This record gives sequence, C-alpha cells and structure tokens, in this order.
Amino acid sequence: MGDTLILKKYQQLAPTDQMLVGDFIDFLLTKSTTSTPDQKPKKRTLGTLKGQIQMAADFNEPLEELKEYMQ
Repeated sequence: MGDTLILKKYQQLAPTDQMLVGDFIDFLLTKSTTSTPDQKPKKRTLGTLKGQIQMAADFNEPLEELKEYMQ
C-alpha cells in the first residue's frame, strides 16, 4: 500500500481514531527495535517441576457429573 493511500485513509478517520493509529505505529516501532533476530529462545530445562505436580489416583475414572451421559 502506498504512502499517499495510507495518508488519505488516515485523514478520513476521526481524530480519536487517528490517535489510535499513532499509538499503534509507536507500538510497532518499539516492537521492531527491541527484538533482534539474533536473540535465541532460552533453552528449557527438563524436570524443573518434578515432584511438584501430582495426579489423583482416580484421574482416569469417569466423573460423577457425566455418569448419565456414559450409559
């Protein structure tokens, strides 16, 4: 989309909507300057929650609330 077309569409917006467009442009500029393509995602460590999560013994048993549907 060309600059002139974008400007024409921008000028057709209400002033409050023009402010929103400006805020969105600021957001995009901030987003593009803070993230660099060289950043690698952090490597996850396996087993960090080991022993902290427990399943109920009857985990696979049907729920009382659904018994009428299980017949």
